[in-house]
Amino acid sequence: MADQYQPWAWKVPESSAPLKQQMTRQDGYERVSGNAVYTRDIYLPGMRYAKILTSPYAHAKIKSMDTAQAESLLGVRDIVRFDDPLNPTIFDKLVEVTGAQSVPWQARLECCGAPLFGVNDELSMDLTEKKLLSAQESGANLLCTACPYCQIQFDTVQRMISKERKGENHLLAPILYTQLLGLSLGIEGKVLGIHMNGIDVGGVGGF
Repeated sequence: MADQYQPWAWKVPESSAPLKQQMTRQDGYERVSGNAVYTRDIYLPGMRYAKILTSPYAHAKIKSMDTAQAESLLGVRDIVRFDDPLNPTIFDKLVEVTGAQSVPWQARLECCGAPLFGVNDELSMDLTEKKLLSAQESGANLLCTACPYCQIQFDTVQRMISKERKGENHLLAPILYTQLLGLSLGIEGKVLGIHMNGIDVGGVGGF
């Protein structure tokens, strides 16, 4: 089956107004005839297989995991574990791959407040402001985010906090990890949408 595999390419629609017209699925015949190729049908040289092990108990907190027996099995190449929920470090390592330095800060594991915005704006901004102050006290020059909601919170809501709440200016430019990674690979900022960030991150190249 692998020798016959060809990447699927959708045909360009002949009409730009398909509404109210009978449509035929382009892959319909392949599916009903059994000729359709799915990812599980593809076998490549040296391909590895992964087995996901989850807890049999709902909402359980895994305190430790002994993988010695699994590691001793014939054919097992690696055991991949998720990050430590109490002290995660994977994202810090990913940031440092770009050449940036990840600094420890007290509120890094706390919620940014995004889920509360639109429900309780004051509490949402309180949480955001707390994280911003903690990040600034750690000496951070930028906030690197992995979550789009966190990015919006630190970009848009942070500007609202600066405008509506009198006192110290808490502006600390956020940048998505994909943007930071792209810059480290030499991709132009315009391609990465850096100019669309509300708070200027123009100095990111200096760190």
